[in-house]
Amino acid sequence: MIEVERLRRTFGSREVLRDISFEVPRGEVAGFLGRNGVGKTTTMRVLTTFLAPDPESGPVRVAGHDVRESPREVCRSIGYLPESMPIHPELRVEEYLRYRARLKGLSGALARGRIATVIEQCDLGSVSRRLLGLLSKGYRQRVGLADALLAEPPVLILDEPTSGLDPRQVAEVRQLIASLRESCTILLSSHVLGEVEQVCDRIIILDDGRVRISEGREGWTRRSERAGLLEVVLAVILYFLFTKLARQLETGRPAKGRMANLFEAFILFIRDQIARPAIDAHDDHGHDDHGQADHGHDDHGHNSHAHHGGGAVVAAHEGDRFVPLLLTLFFFVLGCNLLGMVPWAGSPTASFSVTLALAGVTFATVVVAGMKQFGPLGFFANQVPSMDLPLPLAILLKPMIFAIEMLGLFIKHLILAVRLLANMVAGHLVLLGIMGLISAAAVGPSAGLWATVTGISVVSSTLFSVLELFVAFLQAYIFTFLSALFIGASVHQH
Repeated sequence: MIEVERLRRTFGSREVLRDISFEVPRGEVAGFLGRNGVGKTTTMRVLTTFLAPDPESGPVRVAGHDVRESPREVCRSIGYLPESMPIHPELRVEEYLRYRARLKGLSGALARGRIATVIEQCDLGSVSRRLLGLLSKGYRQRVGLADALLAEPPVLILDEPTSGLDPRQVAEVRQLIASLRESCTILLSSHVLGEVEQVCDRIIILDDGRVRISEGREGWTRRSERAGLLEVVLAVILYFLFTKLARQLETGRPAKGRMANLFEAFILFIRDQIARPAIDAHDDHGHDDHGQADHGHDDHGHNSHAHHGGGAVVAAHEGDRFVPLLLTLFFFVLGCNLLGMVPWAGSPTASFSVTLALAGVTFATVVVAGMKQFGPLGFFANQVPSMDLPLPLAILLKPMIFAIEMLGLFIKHLILAVRLLANMVAGHLVLLGIMGLISAAAVGPSAGLWATVTGISVVSSTLFSVLELFVAFLQAYIFTFLSALFIGASVHQH
């Protein structure tokens, strides 16, 4: 239904579109993604005949009609919602839709029926008698969408259709778009990848005036699966690497090489500052009657030895066997956080699916370690603290306490995921706020204000980046320490 081949568009000496090509088959919803200024709106204006392509461009067809040879047929075949909808503030919503219906060739009962339908589809019943000039941006956006749907066009072109809508309205518009895929072909632009994933069958990514990706849902699903697989492979490699280094430290052999020494420093940090304090803290550190060795460390952080009667006793630390896993979690979270500081890369820990998966690893470790320590039934029995209660009272209270403890077990791991996500999102929101100050000042009346705010914002962004570097390590430490605490609670008797 939409075919674009080698489309070029220049404004003076500035080349906005550079030989872009893509296709949207009949009945599909395609999502246009890209930064501001990469050519999304320009492409849509060419498709809707508002702009003419450069003479050297290839064919551009909508519903089988070429935009240069048959512009009127193209206009009759499309419904268009521009980024900023032009309105007539003196008209009421119904009056505006009747006016637009006449322009589209609708009249009589057909026009009245279509107006009633689109008012219901776009949830405009409560404002149908209000003046357009008094509507909020969200309602004006919905009026524009209703206008685009009036003539039941086979092709819909929507430039950021959810802009200015509240969350409930966004969900309703997405449902509406999804319901229209059977009757028409839809091309929509958005800055929100999650929105495109929910409603679109095809993704088209523009960058620097060129199409970088144009593929169907199966294609980008495979990309996501490959990205997830790479993360899993990386985690496995880290786990086995840290297992090897941890075993080397247990034997007392020094690590060789600068990188190995760096990893050794991290291993000792995780072991001595996280694993042992969080997991071994549940143990009784007192001495027995025979003066058995305590759990102290020597100067190098290795296991100490106590001699009693000529025999050496190696102090056992329950937390040591979890060091490779905790190291993997620490470096994985740290790497994801640091990736968020790379321009246009983005942090995987800003995705709830990633933080939930990390919390899931901790939860699985808690369950497996607890069952290994106490057995499957013993693990669940250990969730209820030991209490000396009369039998009738125990029969009444212990099932309730067990249900509360199991619910708490799930909730605290969910909070672990939400906390990591919230920390990363909060950092991004601060940076967006700083960028918003620059944007607001740029459109202000005073050039001096823009220069002042820009200078302050640059310094603030730099300082915040330094802070974000510290927070990246802090988040990894806190997540790993909380995971160690949860594991420690599972392997010790309550």
